[in-house]
Amino acid sequence: RVSDDFATFLHGRTDGLPLAIEESVRLMWNRADLIRRGNSWVRHRLSEIDVPPTVRDAVLERSVRLNPAAQAALRAAAVLTDPAAEDTVVEAMAPAGDSASRLAGLAEAVGSGLLRQDQHGLVSFRHMLACRAVYEAIPMPQRRAMHLRAAHVLEGVTPLPVAQLARHFREAGDTRAWCRYAEQAADLAIASGDDATAIVLLRDLLTNADLVPADVVRLTGKVPFGLLSDRERYRELMDALRLVLDTGEPTPSEAGEIRFLVARLLVQMEAFEQARIEMEGALPDLGHDPAKAARAMMFLGLPYGTTTPAAEHLRWLRRVAEVPASMAPVDRLSIRAGRASGLLLLGEEEGWAEAALIDDDASTTAGRLCVTGGHLNVGHMALIWGRYPEARRALTLALGLAERYQYRKLRGIGQATLIQLDWLTGAWDGLADRAGSLAGDEELLQPVSRLTPAMVTGLVQMACGDQDRADECLRLVLERADRQGGAEYSVEPAGALARLRLGAGRIDDVLRVTDGPIRFIAGKGTWIWATELVPVRVEALLMAGRVGEAGDLADAFAAGVGDRRAPGPHAALAACRAILAQHRGDLLGAAVLFARAAEAWQSLPRPYDALLSRERQAACLLRADRSDAALPVLAEAFEGLSALGARGDAVRVMHTLRAYGVEVKRPSWRGGRRSYGDQLSPRELDVVRLLVEGRTNREIAGVLFLSPKTVARHVEAAMRKLGVSSRTALAVRVVEAGVVAEGPAGDDR
Repeated sequence: RVSDDFATFLHGRTDGLPLAIEESVRLMWNRADLIRRGNSWVRHRLSEIDVPPTVRDAVLERSVRLNPAAQAALRAAAVLTDPAAEDTVVEAMAPAGDSASRLAGLAEAVGSGLLRQDQHGLVSFRHMLACRAVYEAIPMPQRRAMHLRAAHVLEGVTPLPVAQLARHFREAGDTRAWCRYAEQAADLAIASGDDATAIVLLRDLLTNADLVPADVVRLTGKVPFGLLSDRERYRELMDALRLVLDTGEPTPSEAGEIRFLVARLLVQMEAFEQARIEMEGALPDLGHDPAKAARAMMFLGLPYGTTTPAAEHLRWLRRVAEVPASMAPVDRLSIRAGRASGLLLLGEEEGWAEAALIDDDASTTAGRLCVTGGHLNVGHMALIWGRYPEARRALTLALGLAERYQYRKLRGIGQATLIQLDWLTGAWDGLADRAGSLAGDEELLQPVSRLTPAMVTGLVQMACGDQDRADECLRLVLERADRQGGAEYSVEPAGALARLRLGAGRIDDVLRVTDGPIRFIAGKGTWIWATELVPVRVEALLMAGRVGEAGDLADAFAAGVGDRRAPGPHAALAACRAILAQHRGDLLGAAVLFARAAEAWQSLPRPYDALLSRERQAACLLRADRSDAALPVLAEAFEGLSALGARGDAVRVMHTLRAYGVEVKRPSWRGGRRSYGDQLSPRELDVVRLLVEGRTNREIAGVLFLSPKTVARHVEAAMRKLGVSSRTALAVRVVEAGVVAEGPAGDDR
């Protein structure tokens, strides 16, 4: 099947004519414009479709048989493109003869079948490809002059067709008029909810028109940043803004606003440290705009990408609360959502009251983006605090809004956070496939956002007993987090990798991996982030003989969490206390504490960690010669882990039970490795799709969070299964078989 977007686009350009469709698809295939994404055929470029040579030649051959006036009518209709009134076409034809001869020429063009006139008297080409063929045959100087004439004619139409006027003045080279009408068209598009059209119009102006600084600031402020499709679009806008800073001689207030906008773009690109630098530079020059100044302070209050202490961030957030109330509703909504996120990230309970004030929807695009982003952030904060039901409610609301308003990027971010929540709460059915698919989706998510589903992929592999693949995946995620994100993005991957390596007895590795993140958290004072990190580091310190440090770390964690209503960190703290008691040799006391930790985890609910705590409770009881109490607990853990799909852990518990004479059935496969026979596995398919696009093993590894060696193994396996001996032969075989599509994946998607 083909994607809906592509089908709509193709039908609009060919009017559904079989020959035109066939020729157009053939041309796109030859130019590698068609690719297969998932189960659909899509285009790389949904902007313009080239006219197939067979169609072009046929149209031009028919047109040259007409008299000059009719040919002029065809050219005028091609320049106008959109259906136009008869007198509009006739005026656009001038100076080709007098009015009567032009009207006769138009009648001949309609009679030829190339043009048509509908029941309202509007004239247009019968087929869009014919329109393009005639248009492209007009010499460029004549084309510009005709666009200018068409623009002047259309300025007499009521109501003004501002989008058409913007296009005609653009093609005529009149930048001033182009800017005026394009901005009006963008405003109308935003007001009507047509955000995609507004983005196209504004981006075109900002990247292609020679604008003064004031125009750049005004127009960029209208762009709904959250709806831009990919990283390249952000870079284009940022380059345009920086060019004005470097060469446009802006006033101090204009420079402040431009840097503010650059910072916002950097936030969308998840370059938080660079964004902070720009925002700090912008703030002194934003005194003329209290709303922007407040939003800048709000951003500086977010503890992203910096080692600034929490108290400094909190100072900025307190200042935001003092900003005068006279500001636009969308600015107030943006500040409220951002302030709630900042307070909750810093572990401040008052953030929940602020979050409760975020609306469930809004009437404008800017407001909807704020509401959707605000609930996404609240969902993520609730996940960090361990308030999982609240997290799911907020994420469900945000994803519903993103789906309703087609906010693809925000939907992707929400799906990534929901995947992590599903991992934590034990909703593991299909989780590995969902996480792997999202982690490899370069089009939907920015690099930092892809870290979460990639980490979940490694955690699922770990639980299923595939330790080598899990180690490789989590190591690459941590390396990517260290390189691409702020220090806070390394905390959870470090905890995940440390947990895996602690189970393998690699104590020095655990201490090395967790050292930087724990120092970052201690320095910033954001202990509420440390749920995944502190228990594993405490245990590693104990096993390394650094008992005092382990106790100090647990105490610092307890003081940092305090009496906050944060069930996740409190459950982790309960686990730390049990681990410390076990190390002291207080086995029965440790068993009681592990039971409490299990209850705390389960109350979240976080069943996997609850079951592992039950296993450790039973282990303490066994070592205390209390097998009568231990074995029922261990059997319960085995059943729970098996049902969950944690096959690796279930097998370990099974061996312990059998050692004590309890016969249990080996858990069935629910993940991990399996045989696909002579069929390509899902991961081999992922690799082969990227190989067909012309990517190297190293490039494929970067997309899929694999090492180049693992990619090479997948390529070799695919070659063996398909009976070929080279990468080229493999690419040809899978394209011929319809598994993937031919052609390099361009950046202009």
